[in-house]
Amino acid sequence: MNLTNADFLSFIYPKIFFAVFAGSVIGLERTTRKAAAGFKTHILICLGAMFYTIVPVILKGDTQNMDQHVIAQIVTGIGFLGAGAIIRNNDPAKQVMGLTTAADIWLVAALGILVGLGFGWSVVLIAITVVAITVTSRIIETKFLHIIPGKDPYRKKDDDVK
Repeated sequence: MNLTNADFLSFIYPKIFFAVFAGSVIGLERTTRKAAAGFKTHILICLGAMFYTIVPVILKGDTQNMDQHVIAQIVTGIGFLGAGAIIRNNDPAKQVMGLTTAADIWLVAALGILVGLGFGWSVVLIAITVVAITVTSRIIETKFLHIIPGKDPYRKKDDDVK
């Protein structure tokens, strides 16, 4: 792909905008929840996935086979980052924490890939939908299901080990 500076900038700036938007919308919601990965982390993950997706396109042209290999490597790498967000706690009331953050990390990387592939406006809608889902599910869990955030809803008080 032979791009002049002007062509490159018109190619890259919209992608940067969409990646930053998606990462920041989801990251802001995670920051308000005091999650391990927040605003900056989500933006950087989305931007990184977007850049890794477009590098083969810039270097070799639009080859579908290269995109598939790059995407597979992004998913593998993000899996390790997401695993780092999951914490096992020795407190019986809090067995595992960070699953939602790990899922968000995985999803934000997928959004970055979609931006790199040219689906910017779809990513905007998906990011807004993700935030709506996380906010409304928290309300449903606390108000209607009486689940206390950070506590295992399936563990009875008698099962607690002291």
